[in-house]
Amino acid sequence: MRTFLQRSLIALTSGAPFLTSCSGSDSSAPPACVVSAVSVSPSPGAIEVGASVTLTATITQQNCSGLTVSWSSSNAAVASVSATGEVVGAAAGGPVTISASAGGQTGSVSVMVVPAAVATVTLASAYSNLTVGVQNTVTATLRDARGAVLTGRTLTWSTSNASVVSVTPAGVVQGVALGGPVNITATSEGRNASVPITVVPRYAYAFANQATPTAPYDAPALSSYSTVGAATTITRTSAGTYSVRLRNMAAGAQQTAVLASAFGVGNATCKVQIWVDDGADLLVPFHAGHADDSGLGHQRVAV
Repeated sequence: MRTFLQRSLIALTSGAPFLTSCSGSDSSAPPACVVSAVSVSPSPGAIEVGASVTLTATITQQNCSGLTVSWSSSNAAVASVSATGEVVGAAAGGPVTISASAGGQTGSVSVMVVPAAVATVTLASAYSNLTVGVQNTVTATLRDARGAVLTGRTLTWSTSNASVVSVTPAGVVQGVALGGPVNITATSEGRNASVPITVVPRYAYAFANQATPTAPYDAPALSSYSTVGAATTITRTSAGTYSVRLRNMAAGAQQTAVLASAFGVGNATCKVQIWVDDGADLLVPFHAGHADDSGLGHQRVAV
């Protein structure tokens, strides 16, 4: 005959299957993460080489957290994309597909990369004055809106007065007749810049100090200018005696104005001894003198 305790144990044992069945449907388990779509915005259409645009990925999901977005480009050589969705135009071309993926879903946009437009034109000329028959090349630098230098663009040159200063399609200007200033203009993609050029009688000057015997001055010690673009050399032939060679200043039937003045210790000056045509060059010897012997303002006329 079973006791009361035995009957209670049996009852509990027989109820075990019911308890096991309840534990199989635990209501505390988290719901599954479901990503239904990924969309990318904005749709940039076209960007310039060197420009960038940051895209945003929007994830349509349920019960998800901490999702990671992976970005990719179908042609990184034309348009690259970073891990944060920044697209950079690398080279002209396209269309390039920029994609964002998360949770097994992908969204994308298409982008074209176009050449950067010319934003500024800058001109540089070694000389603002020319003489008749002398040429000089004006250089143009083109930049985009971000300051990057542009190459391979069409550049058109023009002059405001071709009878005084002419210009070639390569930006080479030439003095035609005395006058000016004449505006030389370079234009590219609607942007332009100008530089004034004046045609003047030929002139040259030179300044120097601390000469060494029988040696021409070098570039750091000599400051000179010549409207014909030729170098000027100064040589000390002996104590207090110098020889200045103004190259190409004696050539042609043009006026040549030369500023010749030399100053020594104690405000002493040198005097121009003679003006010598040495082929195409003008050779000007100086010797030590007094303040009233200055060669300042000497003018020579070549005929």
